[in-house]
Amino acid sequence: MARYISTKSQVWALDIIMAIVIFLGALLLFYRYSLNSIDIENKGADDLLLDAKLVSTYLVSEGYPINWEESPSDATLIGLTNGKMDLNTQKVQGFSQLSISDYSKTRKLLSTTHDYFVYFEDRDNNTISIPGVVNDWIGKNYSIDNPKNIIKTIRFVRYNSTIIRMVLYVW
Repeated sequence: MARYISTKSQVWALDIIMAIVIFLGALLLFYRYSLNSIDIENKGADDLLLDAKLVSTYLVSEGYPINWEESPSDATLIGLTNGKMDLNTQKVQGFSQLSISDYSKTRKLLSTTHDYFVYFEDRDNNTISIPGVVNDWIGKNYSIDNPKNIIKTIRFVRYNSTIIRMVLYVW
């Protein structure tokens, strides 16, 4: 007597196993892609934070050459203080003028590819007018761009024998 073995159920089981493997593979790829996109966004925020720290450090330095405000076109690094955290109004004026005339050059001198916005305020959060600074701020107005990510950095400097805040936004 011949024995008949049915292969239909075996094929069906193999089909289910292959479908589960393909589904799990697709699910794994989806989660891997999702996690990588989150990492890319975090990397962008980390780069932005690093740039904000770097730019604020440069701005509270004296710059290079030390008397760069006398010839802003020869500047290689923008700094707004005398090196002892005393704000130098001539350097602030030079920075403001250079920002208005050649904004992209100021970004290069601050070693950043991001946009920036700088202003000064007193202890009561009132904006301080520095002579020669148009609109009481320097850089690009962030409220017009409405950036997705923005970093705010505050550094303290002396101006007219009082401690004020230099507020920097980078996006």
